[in-house]
Amino acid sequence: MATLARSQRSTVKTSLKGKMNTSASIPVTPMKVEELLSGIALASRRGDQYRCGELVAEMKRLVKESQRNRQYITEAGTGRVLSSSFELFSRTSVENSNNFVLEEILSVLSCLFPLDEEALRCLSSPESMNSIISILKSGRLSGRLNAVKASLAIIFHLISSNEKNAIRFVEMNLVSMLLEILVDSEKSMCERVLVVLDGVLSYESGMENARLNALVMPVLVKKMFRVSEMATELAVSALWKLCCKKEEEDGKRVKCLIECLQFGAFQKLLLLLQVGCSERTKEKATELLRLLNGYRAKGGECIDSMDFKGIKRAF
Repeated sequence: MATLARSQRSTVKTSLKGKMNTSASIPVTPMKVEELLSGIALASRRGDQYRCGELVAEMKRLVKESQRNRQYITEAGTGRVLSSSFELFSRTSVENSNNFVLEEILSVLSCLFPLDEEALRCLSSPESMNSIISILKSGRLSGRLNAVKASLAIIFHLISSNEKNAIRFVEMNLVSMLLEILVDSEKSMCERVLVVLDGVLSYESGMENARLNALVMPVLVKKMFRVSEMATELAVSALWKLCCKKEEEDGKRVKCLIECLQFGAFQKLLLLLQVGCSERTKEKATELLRLLNGYRAKGGECIDSMDFKGIKRAF
């Protein structure tokens, strides 16, 4: 009897599990998506952050449930609706009062790339950009890493689409914030930050701002071999942009080269060529070594270890 009971319980569990899996695999319907989008738009116009947050959370669940759902939800114009909602709540946000719903919206938007022109317009408004930067700052607190990762994804998308956006983010102290996060961030966060930083350094304003920051060289050199292959290639790319991108020998570029030497970049680049890397990174590392070699006498001995003591942080 006991064996029969156990068998029956096992059968019931298997049956229930099968039903749950079948339910989870059912694709989202057009009616459901339209219902959610209409509700989000209405709640946003009314300023009802709690209702909007509930609906966005439901949308996030559906997006993460399957690739088919994500594709359909993206094609349904969800990016435009959510970006508009983000802008509306950003306009009425007082002392981070709407941060919860803003973070929820960003987390869904970061899954819906590429965003169309209308969505980018909403996200690049002054109010929206201020909210994104606010989330980047406050999200570094314990338990809010997902909000930071989502904001980084949106920032990268914005700066990649328009140089004006990059300039505005630089003026909002983005470079300093990225370097502060890099100092002691974990692997996945570090990679995301380096992607954004490398993107910002593609523009003159980003390079000029970074060259004035005392953390930029020691942090980038430190991250070359301490995170991942992806982080190594991004760090080398960032160093190359700061040290090699200009043909002329201006004082700021020379200062970057000397600081690279002082923090041990020469030895690390040699090691990188020995262990191997992509052809593109190899070219950048080789050019960096050529330039660094010309300043070895000025830069002093290369050092193996990194020490942030005595380096004044930006904020």
